[in-house]
Amino acid sequence: MDWTLTPQLASARVERDYDARIRKIVERMLGDGDMLSSPEDMAALAGLSRAQFFRLFKKSTGLPPTLFLSMLKMEASLQKVAQRDISLQDIAFDLGFDTAGNFTRFFVGMQGFAPSKYRKLLEVV
Repeated sequence: MDWTLTPQLASARVERDYDARIRKIVERMLGDGDMLSSPEDMAALAGLSRAQFFRLFKKSTGLPPTLFLSMLKMEASLQKVAQRDISLQDIAFDLGFDTAGNFTRFFVGMQGFAPSKYRKLLEVV
């Protein structure tokens, strides 16, 4: 992922009040691809209550942790689905979904079409 800040994002970042505990969690999510943790696990890792973690995360990033996590999962989904040698079931499990069906529902909810259709679209392009 390219996390280079545009001038607009850089100025918005300066205005935000970043908490070191939240920064540590975000860096872990971005660096390790650690998307399997639940927000509750992340709160515990940061040494915060769930409510305090949600409040500080949104204050620091502008997004609730669940939406931030969904965005990361969607980005990883698009990259993995583009690789034809990985089954959708393996992708689902890699991203922390219980079943391929849950992964498909997530993908459809975010993109508006099934991951199998996305693969077919990529073949045409």
